[in-house]
Parts: sequence; structure tokens; C-alpha cells
Amino acid sequence: MRAPSRGESAGVEGGHIGTFERLSVRARPPGLPIMYQSWGELLFVHWPVLAQSIRPLIPEPLSVDTHEGVAWIGLTPFTMWGVRPVFAPSLPLLSESHELNVRTYVHLDGVPGVWFFSLDANNRVAVLGARLAFHLPYFGASMSYERRDRTIRFTSRRPDRRSAPAEFEAAWRVGDELGEARPGSLDFFLVERYCLYSAHRGRLCRARIFHRPWTLRSASLLSCRSTMLESQGLPAPGGEPLRVRVWPRIMVRETLPDQALLSVDAIIHRPLREPQVRRHNMKLLARGTLAGLVGTALMTAAMLPSKKASMSPGKVAPRQITENLLNRLRVRRHLSRPAFEASWVALHFGYGTVSGVDYALGQRALGRERPVLEGLVFGMALWAVGYCGWLPLAGLYPPPTRLPKREVGAELIATHLIYGVSTAAAHRAFVSESDR
Repeated sequence: MRAPSRGESAGVEGGHIGTFERLSVRARPPGLPIMYQSWGELLFVHWPVLAQSIRPLIPEPLSVDTHEGVAWIGLTPFTMWGVRPVFAPSLPLLSESHELNVRTYVHLDGVPGVWFFSLDANNRVAVLGARLAFHLPYFGASMSYERRDRTIRFTSRRPDRRSAPAEFEAAWRVGDELGEARPGSLDFFLVERYCLYSAHRGRLCRARIFHRPWTLRSASLLSCRSTMLESQGLPAPGGEPLRVRVWPRIMVRETLPDQALLSVDAIIHRPLREPQVRRHNMKLLARGTLAGLVGTALMTAAMLPSKKASMSPGKVAPRQITENLLNRLRVRRHLSRPAFEASWVALHFGYGTVSGVDYALGQRALGRERPVLEGLVFGMALWAVGYCGWLPLAGLYPPPTRLPKREVGAELIATHLIYGVSTAAAHRAFVSESDR
């Protein structure tokens, strides 16, 4: 496929994005992240296209981003691990995935980013979570990844009924190190992207990403067979890709907290329903707080009677967790019984309130017509992260496989589902018409 001339793309650029804007977006965004991820073995394969040919596939007011008047579409297979919310550890089977995305590049209000036509992954939980939280066009796929010395083979087959079938099979050899892309170069334009856009019900969502600049290597394609572009209605490439690069290095988190935060490969920040939305939304925090209080109250009302049936007296889960924590801190013996009872109730409601705010932050980008479904997913996720994750790891509560009675584990799941649904329903009730 020939590269289009500058004049053919100039009409859809929507304003010039200079080197300063492309460098400034690399700065770490303010505030706390909501997710950590680690990426490795990325292959960047790109073809030039006429900007007019992809303009109908990208919603307004996004503009097609071009380099010297040329638009580009790309295929990027890679593997990921350590995927987790900021407040929880990564869980086996849930935190690893292979991925393949079809992309182009856009900009809005001086912020360049990535527009994904499709993202395929072999982790169905990740597919569901990304669809709900970020409104990205994720699809389930069967994938395989194999590396021998410097040769990598990657295959993907998409049987997902929500999209046309698509296949990808490629092998490539990792070449010499090229270093970091030079600002203003084509490599910099294609790979140094720190923002992604998506659309939902007529509104744009934007997520900021923070990672260290890519250290690129050259790559040679040994074979490549793909129907990924055609499945999305994109023009089929008419020849060999004009740009092939890899980022093969695997990052290792440092042990010091400050360094660990900066060495994580990707930090995904809160998506914005609109680019101009205010960064601090006190209404959203208030709704989350109130919804969390309601959910915790109903959860506690369901939990306390259940201890008479299955849990031993005084061993209701939040109470036991608090007791174990205070014993670890060596302050339990200094507390009177009323003070201890007040402390576990305060911690229980405090954790529930913070979780309600977490739900509100996630709900900021979600539709509000499915509080039952979203509440069930949220409640189950809280149970899994807590009682299968950080609580056993911290030694504050036994994992489900070591509970003395099976009914206890079932009750914990049931009460968390009650919390999730009631929190989601309360959050929806607190949303005013002007916020919908």
C-alpha cells in the first residue's frame, strides 16, 4: 500500500499537535491510579492509510492524528501480568493474559492518544472488566504465545459472537536495540502514547496511562497472516508493513514503595466521561459514601443473625479480622470490651464506605440501568479480592479452603452480594436527573 501524500490527510487532522504536547502527556497524572499492569514482549506492526478511509470509524469530536500528513493503523500483540486494582494484590489466573489490539491514533484538545478498533484477550474476566469499566471493544479469543531465544510466535483466533470472526498468526525475530524513540520521529509518534479514548452512549471516555518510555528494538517478521483489520471494516493492507518494532524487556518492580510506583509498566487512571469534566467531583464522592454506608448497614443486618446459625459466637468475619489486626498491633489487650466492639464496627463501616466510593468512581463511566448485575459483580469482586486475596496474605483471616464450616464461606459470599446490590441500588437512587 502506498503512503498517502500530505495533502490527502490534511483535511482531517483537526489541528496540529506539536512536540511539546506529545512530551507533556508523558508526565505522570496527578492523583491516585486505579489499576496496575505489567506488559512485555510487545510487537508494533504499522501500515500507512488514507486518513479519510478511517475517519467514518472514529467518533466526533476526535481528530485523526497524523505524522507528516499520514495516518497509521497498527497491530500490537503482547502479554501482560500483574493486573490488579491499586488496593488489592494480583490473583492467580485473573491477573495474566495475552492480548492483541487493532489501533489508530487520535487527538482531542491537544491530548494525543490511541483509538482501539478491537482488543482481543484470552482472559474472559479481563474482557468483561474492561468492557464494563472502560467501554473498550474487548473480545474473547483463544491465544498462544511461544518464545525460543529471539524468535516469538503468537496466534489468536476470535470466536466471539459480538464481532466478526478474526484470526492472527505471526512469527518474528527480535533484533538490535534502538534505544528510546526520538521526539518528532515516526517511532515516537507510533509508540509513545499515554492516553486512550473510547466512546459510550454518545460520550467520550479518556484514560491516562503512565509508564517509562519504551526501549525499542528492531524486529523482522518471519511470517504474518491476519484478518484482524478486515474484521473491523478497515482497509486491508496491500503489502508488507512499513514499521515493525518490538519492546521485549520484562520490567521487575523494585522493593521500595516510591520506586515501585514508578517502575510499574502501566498505571491506568480514572476514565473521564467528558474531557472537560472537573477532576474533583464532590457529588460523586458523597454518593459513594452514602451508598457504601447503606450497603454496609444492610450487609451487617444480614450478617449478624447468620452467625447464630453457622459462625461460632463472636466470630463474625469483620469482628474476627479486627481482633486479629489489633492482636498483630499488640493493642487488643489494652482495649475494654465496649471499646473493642466500637472499633470493629468503625473499621467495618469505614471499609464499606471506602468500597462505596470505589464503586462510585468505577460507576462514573458505567451505565446505570443494571444496578443488580453490576452490584453482583462488584460484591463478588470485593469478596474475591478480600477473602481470597489480601486478608489471607496478611494473616488476618483464613482462606475459603480453610474455613471450619462450608456454610461460613457461603454466608460471606451471600452477604457480599447483598452489599454489592444494595450499594449499587443506593448509588443509583442518589443520582439526580442532572447527573444522568
